[in-house]
Amino acid sequence: MAVIWNANNVAAARYLAESRSAARSLGLQIQSVEVREPSDLDAAFGAIVAARRSALMTILDQEKGLGHAYGPSLAANFRQAATFW
Repeated sequence: MAVIWNANNVAAARYLAESRSAARSLGLQIQSVEVREPSDLDAAFGAIVAARRSALMTILDQEKGLGHAYGPSLAANFRQAATFW
């Protein structure tokens, strides 16, 4: 499983820590992919596709334009199943 998260947001780091804890209890590992600017999203999705992750969760917000508007269209372009927070 991969998680794309906004590294500029302190709350996102807490959500990531909680997600890692939950994943460990299920025997899963999380690939953490930090983004700081909207321009980071293409590379982030590319890294996840290259790693052949079967699931994706995003922890993004409106800070610096890292909102939910980008995620679904990028996930579709990369043919990645995803859930968005």
